[in-house]
Amino acid sequence: MASLAMDDEATGVKIIQRAANNLVGNMGDHLVSNTVDRNYKSCFGVSLSVTYMMWCWLDCNNEGPEGATIVHLLWSLLFLKTYGTYDQLAGVCKVHRDTYRKWVWLLITRMAFLDDVVSLNSNPYPLVILKY
Repeated sequence: MASLAMDDEATGVKIIQRAANNLVGNMGDHLVSNTVDRNYKSCFGVSLSVTYMMWCWLDCNNEGPEGATIVHLLWSLLFLKTYGTYDQLAGVCKVHRDTYRKWVWLLITRMAFLDDVVSLNSNPYPLVILKY
């Protein structure tokens, strides 16, 4: 799995945001962080911070498939959020349908085995971790 060499969460979130901008267009870099995160979440179904945590878990625990990148994780999140056809989403991602399908399902099967489900809450409690 290709490591992003993220030293801290702020750096990791910026890298993920840049990859998302390249994938689906401008998410609003110049806007306040709440707006950027809301735009990101509307496309991918989770916040930038949760994406960062997922990537760190996949990368640090060597759970991700060999050769996977953050872009492949974004493809998977986009698929799970929209559940569009392979042809539609491969077109959005500008890749062949078979390449898209391969990486989406490799990462979705890895995500299915995450031990912790992490979600950021809008209430005063910053983080909720649920064990299954």
